[in-house]
Amino acid sequence: MKPLKYKKQQETNIFSKTLENGAKILINNYPGSELAGLTILIDTQSGEKNIIYPLLAAMIASYINDENLNDLEESGLIGARIEANALSDCLIIRGKIRNNKLIELVRYIKNLLTDTKFYSKKNFENAQNIVIEGINQHTESPIKLLEKNIRSALIGAKTHEISENEIRKMQYNETMAHYKKWAYSSSPNIVAVGSFNPESTMNELSQIFASLPKTENVKETIKPSESVLLKKSEKHIIKIDNSPDTSYIAVAFRMKPVIDKLEIKDFVANSVLAHVLYGSDNAIIKQELKKIGAFQEVTGNIATNKTSSIMSIYAAVPANLENEAIKTIENIISGIPNIKVSQDNIIATKMKVISEFVSSVEKPESRSAAMAFLLWNGLKDDLLDKLLSLYSEITPDDVYNAAKLYYNNYYMLIGKP
Repeated sequence: MKPLKYKKQQETNIFSKTLENGAKILINNYPGSELAGLTILIDTQSGEKNIIYPLLAAMIASYINDENLNDLEESGLIGARIEANALSDCLIIRGKIRNNKLIELVRYIKNLLTDTKFYSKKNFENAQNIVIEGINQHTESPIKLLEKNIRSALIGAKTHEISENEIRKMQYNETMAHYKKWAYSSSPNIVAVGSFNPESTMNELSQIFASLPKTENVKETIKPSESVLLKKSEKHIIKIDNSPDTSYIAVAFRMKPVIDKLEIKDFVANSVLAHVLYGSDNAIIKQELKKIGAFQEVTGNIATNKTSSIMSIYAAVPANLENEAIKTIENIISGIPNIKVSQDNIIATKMKVISEFVSSVEKPESRSAAMAFLLWNGLKDDLLDKLLSLYSEITPDDVYNAAKLYYNNYYMLIGKP
């Protein structure tokens, strides 16, 4: 069997490899850390029964938390922390352990994913109760509701709301049969971050995951085109329950995803605009809403995947000042294509990114999770390291050019009480 080639990025201590079976492995040597972080992310979009995955995540978590102390001890993993979560389109397993025990942790989690002997009927029933409890306790904020509607409208990210009745109807044998089929037909994205020998770690992880069968649903990187931009502006209204005195205004702009260096530069430019528009204490939208007495809350985010990115801005305003607030926000966004920012704006954005974004990926387990999402979405695996350097390279003209390109049309969603 011929050895598989991998690429090494000397400047960032990142090693990556795609195995013949479609599994993707990324190693980030992170000197100085006593712990290693591990994330295994598996695409569930190709699964036939997506309601199964929250239950599977709960089964893994239930097993880890309640039934496997002896297993951990026998595997030399005392002190390991392992957790599992299911999102709408992926299953994520995260762990952290001392650097010298990383390989044992990887073997252990790989077995959790691929061997159904770990899942008893009792554990299945415990997981059902966990998921049902989560369904009954779940409450969705108005802003989260607007965000879900915007992502559905702009990138087709439709989320099935799982009901208690659906979970109760699921049968143990059927679920295990589906899981066994799915676990061997989805390409995992494996990311390990820590202070260890990256070459030997890559070789050992490759051997562990090479035993998985070759998959048929390996995602290819999708190159974006200008068609991802909105062709026209739209305005829609939805009803918000349990909010009699507050209206919510959301505005979203669609842009290219972060795939190559050009789009990463655009992403940095857009983050400067985000800071100017809503992110700072004296952001334009906050200040203008305060002038008319309509400021309650202003927030926003930039989300990106393989095919597009979205900047979304959310404002909570008094219901009796809804119309004035809408006009104010529309006036601001109509002027974005001609907005001028200063070098001070860029520096302020960089400092905020350092304090918020960098600190959020400082720990190996958090860094491995962020890099797993990048790997899964087809983004460059060294994006985290490139971002900060680009804030030193970006100019006010770059921000101006991004404003002219991306902010001509928008999607507005108004949540009325």
